[in-house]
Amino acid sequence: MNHKTRIITSQQAISTYIATSLLYSFGDKIHGSNFTIFLHSRGLSFTQVGIIIGLIGIMAAVTDFPTGILADKYGRKNAVSLGLFLYGFGLLTFLVYPIAFWSFLGALFIGLGISFCSGSLYAWIKGFLDQSALLEKTIILSEGLRWLGATLAGLCAFYLLSIQGKYTFLIGGLLLISTSIMFYIFVPENYGDYTKGIGKFMKESYQEITTNKRLAMLFVSNLLADVGLFTFIVGWQPLWVKAGNSHKSLAFVFIFLTLFAAFGSITMTKLRKKSEKTILLVALGIQSTALLMIPFSSNIYTLLMSFLVFEFAIGIRGTCIYNMYVKLIPSSKTASCLSLLSTLSGGMRFIAATTAGVFIEKAQFLVAFSIPATLSVIGGIILFWRYLPVNSQVSIAYEK
Repeated sequence: MNHKTRIITSQQAISTYIATSLLYSFGDKIHGSNFTIFLHSRGLSFTQVGIIIGLIGIMAAVTDFPTGILADKYGRKNAVSLGLFLYGFGLLTFLVYPIAFWSFLGALFIGLGISFCSGSLYAWIKGFLDQSALLEKTIILSEGLRWLGATLAGLCAFYLLSIQGKYTFLIGGLLLISTSIMFYIFVPENYGDYTKGIGKFMKESYQEITTNKRLAMLFVSNLLADVGLFTFIVGWQPLWVKAGNSHKSLAFVFIFLTLFAAFGSITMTKLRKKSEKTILLVALGIQSTALLMIPFSSNIYTLLMSFLVFEFAIGIRGTCIYNMYVKLIPSSKTASCLSLLSTLSGGMRFIAATTAGVFIEKAQFLVAFSIPATLSVIGGIILFWRYLPVNSQVSIAYEK
């Protein structure tokens, strides 16, 4: 399919990409400091909040693959604009009564919005800077600014929480919708090479995953470890408030969590020449330990330290897993296989968030956090299977 694409300079494309990434990060993170507590204060139980978080995860996962195909066929700009609008609209629905109905509906909008944005923004900039040395530098710079956006969002949330919790959702929603409109009006379009149907893409990607046993083992290990991540997302705010801390202080905790996750990711990039298997095992061990420390924390200092250690491990694990995925998947199938892996993980995300909500509702924090800690250990044990690469020098793909 032939499309006309308006030409812009590399500098214009880079400026647009960085600005959009920063605004998206801000709108995405500003409500993260009080998401669970705010919905609970609006009358939802922690079980219902867990279901909502699970719905966001499963919706983003299930639609990740088809939205990528739609972005390539109908335009990356259109996909990003639609994704930002849906995400922003979803946040605003949490402010409408009846709270239960609109919150569950909003979760679906947010999940779909994340799915449309995921990969499409990167694909858009790659379409203008492909084969350019500027691309890698742009991505690195945007990652740094993404963490800056999250930090600024936390600082803004600290002020907004001193007024009223709903303003984090209001500001985030309006910002994302405004960014969507500006991106659609002022940004030129580009398209992907859409030559295959969704069914054929799915079939080829599924065959790659099921026949590449190293990849399958890594996926299962990561899936088990992700239970801890979604348990933490549901549980950290209720635990912090239960310890006697104010809702306002959630914003500062959120800033530190973001910074420690970034520090973990940066640490992984510094250790990229080391054995990734060993690094991942250490990260899983730290994650399991932190999860077990959380319910046993006797004061706010040990509780905060447990939170930060967990986020540091998540930063390392996320970067390490992504690097290993890329090396195990042939370059021609990287995007499709990663999308399908995300889709396959959707069910586990929903179960993990919902289960965590049930236990936290009953104040059974030890059970809520010991289960994912155990699963993380099991995920680490799976890493000892012979199919996993020993270090980062393994060949880029496992050829069948």
